[in-house]
Amino acid sequence: WPMVKLHDDLVPTLLRGNDGLSINLSATIFSKAYLWRFCKPMEKLMLRTAKENDESFVNELTRRVMREYVEETWESEKEQELYYALNEFCRSTTQIIQFEGIDVGRISVTRTKERFVIDGIHILREFQGKGIGGRVMQMVIDEANKAEVSVELKLLKNNPSKKLYERLGFHVDREDRERLYMRWTG
Repeated sequence: WPMVKLHDDLVPTLLRGNDGLSINLSATIFSKAYLWRFCKPMEKLMLRTAKENDESFVNELTRRVMREYVEETWESEKEQELYYALNEFCRSTTQIIQFEGIDVGRISVTRTKERFVIDGIHILREFQGKGIGGRVMQMVIDEANKAEVSVELKLLKNNPSKKLYERLGFHVDREDRERLYMRWTG
């Protein structure tokens, strides 16, 4: 992989190769421009079944991606830890999002005859804003459409992903103090 060092355009990152081994790039830096070129072709995107050794990746990913929103939502460390406990890795519902053979995120979906529930979708920040999340969500919507079921999800009110979900046809079904509950009905 070509490494590019540019003064104001540096992105430290953590990636995992196709072999499941972590590549800690804390000392290595990709440029944002390189990541954009790297992420553009969506045919390089795939979902793979989660394995037991994905647990630490998924749990760390959730903490990294959601930390800002969780800390903004709950002051109490106990409530923050409860959020992370409720969003821990579940092998039976989780798929790993890969781009060019690299693990860049996860999506967890509970599928029933009546509906699909997206329990969580998290993508490394370095790969956000590239269309990956929208494409993965569209895959779930397409599957639900074929099965003739709705798709539901919940998110923290301060999570900017709401805009993406609305563009994909989700609407707010209900809300509570911290969360929005959204539904796509086709």
